[in-house]
This record gives sequence, C-alpha cells and structure tokens, in this order.
Amino acid sequence: MPREISAPWKVCYANEPFLVVVQHPFVRDDGKAGLQSRAIVVDGSLAIALDRETHQVVMIERERDRPEGKIYVMEPPGGAIDEGDTPLVCARKELREETGFMATDWIQLYSDDGVTPIDGLIWTRQHLFLALDAIQVGDPVGDETKRVVLKTFSELIELVRRNKFHDPLMTNALWFAYDWLGRNKPDLIT
Repeated sequence: MPREISAPWKVCYANEPFLVVVQHPFVRDDGKAGLQSRAIVVDGSLAIALDRETHQVVMIERERDRPEGKIYVMEPPGGAIDEGDTPLVCARKELREETGFMATDWIQLYSDDGVTPIDGLIWTRQHLFLALDAIQVGDPVGDETKRVVLKTFSELIELVRRNKFHDPLMTNALWFAYDWLGRNKPDLIT
C-alpha cells in the first residue's frame, strides 16, 4: 500500500500498489451522517524534458481508458517509483522508456514535502524534474506510447489555458517548469 492507513480511515477498495480508496464515517455540522472518501495514488515522478537543440518539450501521446471509452491524451513522461528507486531514477527511467530520450542536466522542481498539487481528495507523493538537455537515443520501450511529439512551451501553455489536458498534475508540472525557466533560463523558453 502506498501509505500506512490508520483509524478512523478504513480501506474500502485496493488495487495495490497503484490505488487504494479509504473512507471513514463522520458527523456533519448539521448532525447528519457523512462519509469521507480519499484516493491514495502510488508515489511517482514526472519529467519535463527539453530537447537539447530546439528547447521544445518532449511529450507523449497515448490512449487512456475512461468509463465512457478511450481518450487520446498528450502528457510528459512519468510513472510510479519502483521499490528501491529514487524519484530522480524514476524520472530518468520513464523519460528513456516512454520517449527514447535521455538527459544529464536535471533540476528538481518539487518533491513531496507534505504538500502536493492535489492534496485533499487524493493523497500521493509526487516529484517533478526538469531536464534541460534531452537527446533522442532510441525508440520508446513497450506499447504505452503511441507517439513522441515535441511541443513549444507557448503551444503547451495555450493548451493549458484552454483546459485541453486531463491530468491536473501534468498541467501543474508545466506551469512549474515554465515559471522556473522564466526566472532562471528564459532563453530556453520556446
């Protein structure tokens, strides 16, 4: 399980190690019974990687399942942290596996310090890294990735503004990277 669960929370669904749903009964201010539920998502890392030559962001396109059917999404590489791996090792591994790119110049933009972008309804420890010098060294591994695409930050931020992404962690990651680059290396923003 991603985190220890203690009373009053009770596990009501477990698809370990990826997802656990917990809940506990409580009494509302008006005296009526209520039930609080939270999802616990496996700890993970995201990699916002800039192509060394063009400074474009390396993204992947893939299908995701939803109750209404499959949707086609664009997102940065990332995934669950394997036991024994550090968050940075995970980010490097996911970049290589999902895109065929590698990088050596990494900056940690945020890590779990008790607060993550989706705390509240979802409990998770997420980490975000920015790679400044990605180069393609091969093809993606496996069948998760449908297509690797390079997008300018301008294109991606416009898509965020138009609410075209499905994952709040991903949009938050793009803003963090864009902000860090604007303050520290504005010449890399495309």
